[in-house]
Amino acid sequence: MAYTNLGKFALYKSTQQGDFTVLHFKNENNKDFYELCSEVPTTGVSFLAVDDNGTVCGACNDLSMFNPDGFTVLQSDDATEGDHEPDGHPLKSWTWDGSTMTKPTGTEDNILAFDARERRNELLGTQVDPIVCNGLRWDALTEDQRIDWAQYRQALLDVPQQDGFPQSITWPTKPS
Repeated sequence: MAYTNLGKFALYKSTQQGDFTVLHFKNENNKDFYELCSEVPTTGVSFLAVDDNGTVCGACNDLSMFNPDGFTVLQSDDATEGDHEPDGHPLKSWTWDGSTMTKPTGTEDNILAFDARERRNELLGTQVDPIVCNGLRWDALTEDQRIDWAQYRQALLDVPQQDGFPQSITWPTKPS
């Protein structure tokens, strides 16, 4: 596939048309986005919106469907927009480094492991930290309760070391 960089776009004015506000965008070469929409081919191509990190954030066959503010817009010579369609998962994202498009490399195990660590971190942040990092709450616990919370915290930290991770995970039980 070949990619053409149409530029990074930014809002430069808004106009009122009846009840609607129309936003106007220009790229770094002062090319108006909607003028560009009328100039580029519309058949046999797809368009991609890429953020400042190089992550493809959107894909479509109709350039005028984009709100390009803050995005670099690429034109692809392939009309199959679904090839690049983002699903929001960081390990499934296509990336653009300014000259080369890179296909996602995350395997299913990479993705499962990433998601499990995300869940573990969420549990640590929402269930454990409010107890163990709050001196008043921690001091109000009995010694047995402190041991239970410390063991729960360690069990969460040890999730990636479980046999069968990331395909099979036994999540520890939160102390009562």
